[in-house]
Amino acid sequence: MKPVLYTYIQKDQLEKLLKCLHCCLELPVSALDENGEVICGFGTPLPFCICFQKILPRYSGGEDPCHKLHADAGRRAMKSGNPFIFSCHANLSHLIFPLNSGRQQLGSILVGPFVTEEPSPDMFVDIAKRYSPEARDLLELYEKAKHIPLITPEKAEQCSWLISYIFLPFLSSNASVPQEAPQNGSRETAATDSGKGTDVIQSAITYMQQHFDSPITLKETADYVELNPSYFSTLFKQSCGSSFKEYLNYIRIEKSKKLLTTTDSSILDIALSIGFEDQSYFTKVFKKYTGLTPKQYRS
Repeated sequence: MKPVLYTYIQKDQLEKLLKCLHCCLELPVSALDENGEVICGFGTPLPFCICFQKILPRYSGGEDPCHKLHADAGRRAMKSGNPFIFSCHANLSHLIFPLNSGRQQLGSILVGPFVTEEPSPDMFVDIAKRYSPEARDLLELYEKAKHIPLITPEKAEQCSWLISYIFLPFLSSNASVPQEAPQNGSRETAATDSGKGTDVIQSAITYMQQHFDSPITLKETADYVELNPSYFSTLFKQSCGSSFKEYLNYIRIEKSKKLLTTTDSSILDIALSIGFEDQSYFTKVFKKYTGLTPKQYRS
């Protein structure tokens, strides 16, 4: 059956856009249909991923866990209408961007894998705990990890923004792309008109990274960068491709992953130390971003 996405964009156009993204980002890029199945893509599998596939158990029936994870992420992105970064079974990061037209779910764009910081020994300790690979396979993974693309969280955000500018005009004239700031003479207008909007958001992100372990709020962060909270919320989502709360949770979850694999602290203590008020909500958010509970991730 013809993918719904092809009613909005021709196949050759989609392939040209994906090839452009792949060449510019130097990362594997794929388009998924409304069911999360790959339509087309560019970029060969990373040597690390080929090696990791040797030790990754298949689901019952032989289903590829990576394929299922990507498909689930694509469907979740379309349902929420928001892009996000998620971790795969090997703790590599991927960016998923939904392609919706109004309420109709058309597909998604998958970018990755990549890492947001240099691979640490903890990454391989975690893999060894979860999959019990042979020593030679673990050593091969360690060598292949040196060639995984490194993309900072800030660059990942800009990738999301770039995808929105490339694809959304094809999907709907009412697509949610960055708009002009209100013409009210306030700092909001000045920041956007002078090209400093990105600098303002970067300052906000830095503030979030420094205060993620406290009950930080959108208003508090907006006050820090001297923007109206409502406008700041809109500008943040336009710039980052995710809401303030979603991005804050992403920062917290990334911090918690390191604590889970490098400390013996209880899950409750970790949840409280990164800014969550209770373990239940932390577990719910953690599973949303990683596909695993904190306990499963640690074991």
